[in-house]
Formats: sequence, structure tokens, C-alpha cells
Amino acid sequence: MICIGFKSFRKRTVINFDEGFSAIVGANGSGKSNIIDAFVFVLGALSAKSLRANNIKDLISNGGHGMGPSDTASVEILFDNADRSFSLDLPEISILRKIDRKGNGIYKLNGKRSTRKAIINLLDLSGILPNSSNMIMQGELFRLINMNSNERRELIEDIAGIASYNDKKISAEDELMQVQTNLGQIALLLNEVYLQLEDLKKEKINAEKYLELTSQEKIRTNALYKVKIQTSEEKIEKMAEEKIEVNIKIAEIEKKEVQLKEEIETLKQKIEELEPKIQKLQDSELLQMTNKLKDLKNKVTELKTSLSYAKKNLKTYQQEQLELQERLNQINEQEENLKKEIKKIEAKKQKIIAQINEKTQIIQDLEKKLSTIDVEYIQIKENSKRLQIEIDQIKEEKNQCSGDLRLIEQKIEGLTESKSKLEKKIFDSHNVLAGLKIKIENLKIERKQKLGLEDIDFSKNGIEKKINRMEKEIEGWNINRKEMTSISNKTQKELFELKSKVKILNHITSNNRAQRAILNLSKTGKIKGIFGTISQLGSTSKKYYTAMEYAAGNRFNFIVVENQIVAEKCINHLKKNKLGRATFIPLENIHYKPFISRLPEDSKIIGRAVDLIEFSEKYRDAFEYVFGRCVIVEDIPTARGLKIPAKRVTLEGDVVEGSNLMTGGQKTKSKGLGFDNNNDQQKIKELESAHQIIHRQISELDIKINAHRVEISRLYKLKITGANKTKEISEQIAVCKASIEQLLMTISNNENEIEEIIKEIDGQSSQKEKLEQGIDKIKKILTNLINKENEIQEKLDSSEESSIKQQLKQNENQLKNLQKEATQIEIEFTKKSTSLTETISSNRATAQTQLNQRNHDIAETTNSIQELSNDLKDYEVKVKVLEEKISHKSKALTVLMNEKKNLTMNMSENQLKVGQIGNEVYPLKMNLNTFEIKTTEFKQKILEWGCFINPEIEVSEDLLKISESNHQKEIVKIELQKNQLGAVNLRAIDKYIDIEERFKELGEKNERVIKEREAILDFIESLEQEKKKVFLNTFNAINKNFGYIFSRLSKGGEAKLELENLEDPFEGGVLILARPGEKKWCLTQAMSGGEKTLTIIALILGIQMHVPSPYYILDEIDAALDDVNAALVADMVKELSEKSQFIIITHRDVTMARVDHLLGVSNIEGVTSVINLSIRNVLKQLESKNSAVQSA
Repeated sequence: MICIGFKSFRKRTVINFDEGFSAIVGANGSGKSNIIDAFVFVLGALSAKSLRANNIKDLISNGGHGMGPSDTASVEILFDNADRSFSLDLPEISILRKIDRKGNGIYKLNGKRSTRKAIINLLDLSGILPNSSNMIMQGELFRLINMNSNERRELIEDIAGIASYNDKKISAEDELMQVQTNLGQIALLLNEVYLQLEDLKKEKINAEKYLELTSQEKIRTNALYKVKIQTSEEKIEKMAEEKIEVNIKIAEIEKKEVQLKEEIETLKQKIEELEPKIQKLQDSELLQMTNKLKDLKNKVTELKTSLSYAKKNLKTYQQEQLELQERLNQINEQEENLKKEIKKIEAKKQKIIAQINEKTQIIQDLEKKLSTIDVEYIQIKENSKRLQIEIDQIKEEKNQCSGDLRLIEQKIEGLTESKSKLEKKIFDSHNVLAGLKIKIENLKIERKQKLGLEDIDFSKNGIEKKINRMEKEIEGWNINRKEMTSISNKTQKELFELKSKVKILNHITSNNRAQRAILNLSKTGKIKGIFGTISQLGSTSKKYYTAMEYAAGNRFNFIVVENQIVAEKCINHLKKNKLGRATFIPLENIHYKPFISRLPEDSKIIGRAVDLIEFSEKYRDAFEYVFGRCVIVEDIPTARGLKIPAKRVTLEGDVVEGSNLMTGGQKTKSKGLGFDNNNDQQKIKELESAHQIIHRQISELDIKINAHRVEISRLYKLKITGANKTKEISEQIAVCKASIEQLLMTISNNENEIEEIIKEIDGQSSQKEKLEQGIDKIKKILTNLINKENEIQEKLDSSEESSIKQQLKQNENQLKNLQKEATQIEIEFTKKSTSLTETISSNRATAQTQLNQRNHDIAETTNSIQELSNDLKDYEVKVKVLEEKISHKSKALTVLMNEKKNLTMNMSENQLKVGQIGNEVYPLKMNLNTFEIKTTEFKQKILEWGCFINPEIEVSEDLLKISESNHQKEIVKIELQKNQLGAVNLRAIDKYIDIEERFKELGEKNERVIKEREAILDFIESLEQEKKKVFLNTFNAINKNFGYIFSRLSKGGEAKLELENLEDPFEGGVLILARPGEKKWCLTQAMSGGEKTLTIIALILGIQMHVPSPYYILDEIDAALDDVNAALVADMVKELSEKSQFIIITHRDVTMARVDHLLGVSNIEGVTSVINLSIRNVLKQLESKNSAVQSA
């Protein structure tokens, strides 16, 4: 097995399982059980819980402590197919399963992609699928130990394959129920068919008499219609002569009409010649020109809008150009002023330097003179000089920082000014943008007024978006409707099956004609005091159905009535109508012998039958009569041992009478006798209610879907008509939107520039803050140095050489003042120079760049304006030319229309004359038409009467001489005779023959169904015997293996399985009895923990011996055993491993010592590694070495 990224196997890990006995060993938490999980995973396990994970994604390795998580997890397993256990003709079978973190997974079989179902089928056919018998996981052993006896029996049933027998039995019982139902239905049909035959006899006789009268009536009818035809033909000949005279008069008038019509036709031809010319002008030339003119005007509007926008931009650019030029002039003027100021400062600076040099020389002379007087003074003076130099340096640094600070402040000021201008541009652009948006809204209002409908956006994001949303809603509703329809169909099917079941049961329980008749009397209220049958008036638990059926028998159909008078009325009704016989229980008069025996206390004696039934106390006497002297017990031995003078009935329906007469044996399917089941009726009501709710929901969905479809259709129409009506406005809106997009782009660019400026301002502000902090530090240092200088000066002032000192001090003060003045001049010089070299140059460069850009923008915009103006002029010329052409064509059209109008008037006059001629002909034609109508009517009647004549019926010449009235009188007489017969069923003759045949067929079918029922009963009996035989064979084989293995595991011990119910193993459980060592026999409940474990292991191995598998996986089954027993179990597994492959997870040394192959599992930083060690190969190598040593 090869694991990659599965659980703790982060890296590719190959695990080799040798044949025979293998053990997986390692510390707790090292990942031993993950090997078993990988095995189960690759063979198709779907439940994450069965793989010890919350969900399937948790199976992917998280990477441990030192590596990242895996993206996928895959496990591949290789099976040795040398014996061709698999259906594939290959030496090895490879199965791979891989999943990713999205939950997607694939299966591969021998490197080719496959499906889980195909792999499961292949494994199932080969007996490779893991199950409860070949894989015992952690905790499974504990579950087996704590199984109850019935669960153990079910385990053996699963091994024996009893489920297939149970399925066959259920299927056979369903068939038997259907056959029983069919028998009941056939009996009902036979009864109904017999009654139909009796009813049809009288109808058959009447039908035959009716047919004879009908034959006479047809002959008379034939004669009547032939006489009518003769009379009508004579009238037709007379009208033909009159029609000839009228036609001559009409011919003369129609000649004049033809001449006028020829003139009309000539005029019509001229009009038709004009119409194509008019049509061509209207539909082709003028329409095309009009459309072209409309397009040209739209283009002119678009060009005007673009031209207006370009001019506005040009004006803005020109204004900015003037501002920038003025700014450059200001910068140049500032530069000249600064240069003049710098020259003045330079001259002043040179003058101060000369004065400083002069004072310095005087001070040096005084100091030299003083040095000859006082050495200490010299030392102090030197310190004073050093301090003065340091103070000058600090002041120089401070001045430099101040100059830099001023330069940064000027840069910030310039950037802030640029930012303000850009913000003003953005503000102006937003104002223009707002104006365009207002214009769009006004255009939309205008479009709305034109449409007279709601304002709709005809773009893809408007009406189409709404249509798409509605279509998606319809799609979702259709899915819901499909699901609801499926649920409705299922509910309807279940309802139909339930109703059919109830109907069949009602037929079965009411197949007595007499019983049905009496119950109908109760429903109609013709006889009062009828309460119903015993089966209808009571109910009991389902477990007692069979017992009650055999306890009461046919008495379930006894009818409970109020008294004997009611019973007598019912009996008389049955006699009078020949409806059969029925038995009645009159509540006021019924007598029964009470049950006075005391029942012994026994759990198998359930109680009196009447005490197990629920009924109204009103009917107590009736139920005491039927069930009072009957006791329900569990089985025949209990019934036989119960010595009471009353009937005893077992739950299976075996009966022991009070006289000890016994009835029992193979139980047949229920005859339908018993208490009515009201649960089915309740369920029918619930299903009907649910079906109505679902049906209502489906109807609501249909209404919604239809409403949406109507709305979608309306929107499509609206889109077409609305778009045509508002094309021009929509185009203007599109132009405005394009302008908005351009403005938004400009605003975006300006905003980006502002962001860059803000970033630069922030950077300069940061430098400014640093410089200010530096100046503060310098000021502090300077203050300290000045304080020290003052101290030194105080020492100098206290010296004896006061006169020299006084002179020296005065000169030094003057020197300081000169130096201070020189420093101020230097600062001012630095500021002016810096402003000249950096600020002025920077501002000039920025202004020049902006000016160049605006010059470029002005040139481009000017060119664009020129191009747009030229295009606008071209289009305006085209519009003017096209309008002149349209005017010319319109005049030509007017001429043609006038000509057509004159011709039409002439044609109308001639048509009026033709109408007048028509008025003259009309009365004559009306006469002709009357002749035609009458002739047609007579001919139509002749045809109709001819249809009524049957050529197959012969009519004598004598009958043709009789008048119509005589024939009609004779027909009326025959009709009266037919009416006296009443309602006649003409199909009665054929129906009688068909039903007679049907009666014979039902009799034959009844015999066939009876034979079919017997065959099914025999089949069920054989199934029961075969099932018991197979179960006992499996049980005995496992019992034998269990005893053998237990004796091997427990020295001197014995163990066996026992059935709780020997006669019917399936009605009881399976007990485990064991005698470990020399101890007594006991159940598993009485054993110690180790004994229980050993016993269950023996049972597991016994089952595995009976149902051998190619492999077995056992997870720590020896955990609860001591070393001795663990060694015995390992020896036993070692022996069994000669036939099958055994893999065990263990911590026991004694087990490890007996395996052929060790798999050492370790876990370092969350990643599992496996070391394969073949003990068998090691032993072989040792034997080889020993042999070599001995031979040497």
C-alpha cells in the first residue's frame, strides 16, 4: 500500500504486507490505526466517521510541525492476483483513490480512471470488501462481547445468507395476499355476473320484440320518403319553365352593365399604373431619404455637443495658459530682485569681514601683551576661544538648518497651491457632471412622456437584466414545481395503493351479500337499531390479530342489533329480496355463559380474549358472547397445560377447545376476518390533506410562472416599440453618458495627481518636522555653550590686569557684534541664494512644464475643434441638399396623387351607374334566386329523403300508391307499440351472450387461482424448511470451529453455542457457553474480562474459518489478554495464516515474536514513517549463516 498526503503520511510512504502473519507495531499516537484507515479508504469507504474524521477533508495531511499541509490525499493498494481471484487476467491489481480539499475525488483501476461502483463490484465478486467478519476494529471486540443472544443469532443469519430467504418469503406472502384478494374479487364477480344474467333475461325478450317493430317501421318510413320524392320532382319541373323567361330579361340589362364595367376597368388600369410610381416615391425614395436625413441630423447634434464640449475645454486651457504665463513672469521678476539683493548683501558682507579682521588683530595684540602678565589668563582665554569656535560652528549648523527649513516650507507652499488648483478643477468638473446628469434625467422624462409608459432603460443593464432575473425566477420555480410534482405523484400513488388495500379488505370482509344489504339498510336509516358487525365495533393490538381471527372465526361477521324485533325485520328483508342469510346478535336478548374460572399466574397466559379488545361498554354482551369463553396464550404447550373448560388460542392461531379438541398446523394467509384497521383511514385523510396542500402550492407556482411569462412578453414588446419611439432621445442620452465617462476619467486623473501631491507634502512635512527637532537640539547645545562662555568671561573680568582686560573685553564685544552681524548677513545671503537656486528654478520648471502641457492641449483641442467644425459644415451641407431633394420628390408625389384622385372620381361615377343597373336587375335575380332556392330545397330534401331510404329494404308498389298522411299514421301507431315496451336495452341480447361466456371464464379462473394459492403455500413451507436447514448448517459449522479453537486457546477448556429455541431457531437467540480450564460451564456474563475476550476471539476465528477471506485485519484484539493467552491467540492466528493473510495491530511482545512480518510505525513531528521487517527472511538468512558456519 502506498500513501501520499493521507492523514499523518505527509510524504510518500510504501507499506509492504507479506503473506502469512503481519503485525503493525509502534507507540500510541504513532499512526498505526491510520494504516487501517487508509486500507478502508482506498476500498471505497464513504463515511468520514468510519475513518475517524469529522469530514472527508480531514483525511488530508496537515503537514505536521515542520511541513505545510498537503493539497491532496491518495492511497494506492496492490493486490496479488496470481491465483486470478479477481475477474481480471492480470498478475497484479492496482486500486487508487485520491481526494482534494474541495471534496473532489477520483478512483483508478490499474492506472485507468474508474468509478466507485465498478471497483466495489469487482471487490465484492472477489470477496475482498471489508466487513464485520474479516475486519475487527478498535471497540468492535467490546461490541461483540456485549451482544445479546438475538444479535448473535442475527450475526449467524447474516453469515448464512438468511436475508435472501426472508426476501423471497416476503415476496411470496405478498403474492399470496394478492392471490387471496383475487379469489375474493373473483367470488364477487361470479355473484355479480350471475345477477346480471338474471336481470338480462327480461331485457333480452323486450329487445327482440322491439327489433321486430323497428323492422316494420323502417318499411313504412322507406315508402313515406319515396312518395315525398315523387311529389317534389313534379314541382321542380314547373319552376324550371318560369326561370327561362326571367333569364331573357336579365340578359338585355346586363349588356349595358358590361360596357360600363369595361370603362371602369380602363380607369382602374390607369390608377394601377400610377400606384407603383406613388409607392416607389413614398416607400423607397422618400422613406430612405427621410431616414438618411434623420441619421444626418443625429450626427449634426452629436458633432455640436462634441464641439461645444471641446470649445469649453479650449477656453479652460487658454485661461490656465494665461495664469501660467503670468506666474512665469512673476518668477523671473522675483529672480531679478533676488540677484540685486544678493549683490548688496555681498558688499555688506565684505565690509563686515574687514572690520572683523581689524578687531581680531587688536584683540591678538592685547592678548599678547596680557600673556606676558598672566599665564592663567592665557589659559582662560584659550578656553574662551575654543568655546567661541564651537559656538560659531553650532550657529552655522543652526543657520543651515533654518535655511533648509525655509526651503521646505516654500516647497510645501507651492505643492499646496497646486493641490488647490487641482481641487478647483475637480469641483468644476463635478458641476459639469451634475449638469449632464440633470440633462439625462430630463431626457428620460421626455422619453417617458413620449412612451406614455414607465421609464425603462433599454440597455442590456436595464430591461434585459429584468427579463433575465424573471427567467431565472421561472427556472427556480420550475425546479420547485418538478420536485413538488414528484412528491405529489408519490403521495397520489401511496394514496391509491392505500385506498385499494382498504377497498380490497372491505370486499373481503363484506363478501357476504346478506351482510352488505343489512349494513346498507343501516346507512339509509330504513331500519333503526342496526349497529354493525363485530369486526366494525371493536379493535385490538396488531400482535393479537391472528389469535382473534381464529378465536372468533366467522362470528366476526355477526351483526349486532338492538333487539330481536330489529333482527326479525332484517331477516324478513333478506327473505323478501332473496339476499341470502346472516346471523344477528340482539343486545337486549342475547344470553351467554359467563367465564368464572381463575387463570393461573403465568407470563405465557396472556388473558381472556374479550379483555384484550377495545369496544364500547354498550356492546359488552355481544363481545362477551363471541370472545368471553376464550383465553389467549403464547404457545401450544401453555394451551395444553391450561386445564379450564374454555377455548385456548395461541398467538399463531392454534386452537385447543374446552373439550380438548385441537386444531392447528400450517397457517394460511389471513382470510380478511378480523377487526377493521382505522389507522389506514386516518392515513388516507392525512395523505389526501397533504396532496391537496401540494396541489395548491403547484397551482400557486403555475400562477406565478404564467404571470412572469406574460410580463416578459410585455417587456419584449415594450423594448421593441419603446426603443423605436425614443431612438433619438436614447442617442442624446448616450452622448451625455460618453461625456460623463470622459469627465469621470479627467476627475480620476486629477484625483490621482492630488494623491501624489499629498504624498509629496507628507514627505516634505516629515523632513520639516525632523529639521525643527534638529534646530531645537542645536538651540539647547548653543545655550549650554553660551553659559560656559559667560562663566569664562566672569573669570576674565576678575583678573588683576583690569585695564587690559577692559580694553580686551570692549574689543571682544565689538568683535562679537560684528560676527553676529556677519552671521545674520550670511543667513540672509544663504536664504536668498537658496531661494534663487532651488525655489525659483523649481517653480519655474514646474510652471514651464504645465505651460508646455497646456500649449499642447490647446493645440490638440484647436485641431479637434477645426476638424469637428469642418465635419459639422459638411453634414449641414448634406442635410440642406437632402432636404431640397426631399422637397422636390414631395412635389412630384403631389402631382401623381392629384392625377390618381381625378381618375378615382371618374371610376366612382361609372360604378354608381353600374349600381343603378344592378337595382334594375336585382328584383329579377331575386325571383331567379327564389326559384333556385326552392329548387335547391326540393333537391336537398330529395337528397335527404334519399338518405333515409334504405335500398336493402324492399317497398311494394301498393305502398307507393298510399298517401303521405296514411304512412305517417301507421308509423305513429308502430311508435306507440314501441313506447309501451318502455326503455329497451338493445344490447341486452349481445350482452347476455357475452356475460354468459364471462361467467364460464370466471369459473375456470377461480379454479386456476385456487391451485396457484396452494402452490405459493407449498413454496413458503419449502422456503422455511430450507432457511432453517441453511441456518442450522452454518450454526453447527461455526459451533464446531468455535469449540475447536477454544480448546486450543484454553487448555482443558470447552465452549459451545446453544440455541434458545430448538424447535424454531429464529424465535430465540444464541447463547455462548464456555468452560475455561477446569472450571464449570457458564455464560459469558459470568466470565472474567480476560475469559470473555478469549471466548469472543475464539468465536471470531471460528466464524473466519467457516467464511474464509483472503485477508483478516485485527486491531488490538489481544489488548485485554495476559501474555499466556495472548501467545495462544497469536499461535492460533499463525496457524490460520497459512491459508489467509492476517494483519494485526498489537503492543504485545509475545505476539510480535510469532509474526512473519513486522511493520514498525513511528511519528516524528506529526509525520508517520513505516519500517518493513520480514522476520521470515531474517530467519532464513540466519539459517543460511548457521549452515555456512557449520559446514566451515
